[in-house]
Amino acid sequence: IQDCGVSGCETTSGADPWDGAAVVVSTGSILRRTSITNCTGGGVTAVADTEFENCTISSNQGELFGGLRVDSVATVSMRYCTVTLNSSAAAGGVQVVSGAFEAMGSIIAGNIGAAPDVEGQVTDLGNNLVGDANGSTGFTVSIFVGSQFNPVPAGLGPLQQFGLTALH
Repeated sequence: IQDCGVSGCETTSGADPWDGAAVVVSTGSILRRTSITNCTGGGVTAVADTEFENCTISSNQGELFGGLRVDSVATVSMRYCTVTLNSSAAAGGVQVVSGAFEAMGSIIAGNIGAAPDVEGQVTDLGNNLVGDANGSTGFTVSIFVGSQFNPVPAGLGPLQQFGLTALH
């Protein structure tokens, strides 16, 4: 999936762990320069090998997660992406339930939830900015990783549309 925009979706949660997401990746996929924004029910659920590159996941709301849910036996890789302004009672930005999640050069900040920005185990490949890593483990390489009492501000501008892709 490349140079796409998904926005304004409304979904509801069901019995399956991936129910509620605006986008469900169920076979190995690559998402490049794609934005998933302003959806209710959650942004993206990855249940298979998935690569996110230069993507924006922003302003999504859900019950179980806001932005991205990793619920897979596979590896989900995020490179040079922005995950911000997502909200949920549980995990606001990224929720890692199962599988491997690795992040490099990404901004995951400004999300709202019990685990605001990231919940679960992460493989830190470096150069990430994480506003509040409360609820996650594995950020050992990146130097811009905040906590509940000392969050790192991302300094992002408002969401703006550039062609099909929305960016901060």
